[in-house]
Amino acid sequence: MEKNNDTKLDDLTIREAMLLVLDKSPMEFARMKDAFKRVSDCFDLGDDVNGLQILSEEVFPLVRSLAEFCTSIFDHHLLVLGEDVGYEFCEKLKQLNELLTTLAEETHSGNFTEIGDILRFDMMDFISGLDDFFPEIRKCFEAGEFSGLDKHRGD
Repeated sequence: MEKNNDTKLDDLTIREAMLLVLDKSPMEFARMKDAFKRVSDCFDLGDDVNGLQILSEEVFPLVRSLAEFCTSIFDHHLLVLGEDVGYEFCEKLKQLNELLTTLAEETHSGNFTEIGDILRFDMMDFISGLDDFFPEIRKCFEAGEFSGLDKHRGD
């Protein structure tokens, strides 16, 4: 998820930074869905050049940012999520990695119709599911009693 230019993330505690990013996630998810649709529409119309441009300039950076954010939670804050939310999060991260692998394979093979379908259906559904799930993650960070959450990022 993209960094906020208005707030220096290094000035925030880990908890505050995570809550800020999680609060902005619905806007980022909407941007992703819009980009997915535009790429898919381009490929449906045979406008492969514009589809590839949107894919490389918008979709890949947004999805990479999401993957990095989720991996950061997995690597550093999985205990904050607790057993149930943590398990569901791990399943979603696994699903994201599978989708990204499939998307990379189809991109490499030049199968633009399949790329459009993956974005329009599979990735859209996945992002909608994350949009519904992220409030659960937010609750965990909000209520988490781990002392490390209240340290500043640079500490």
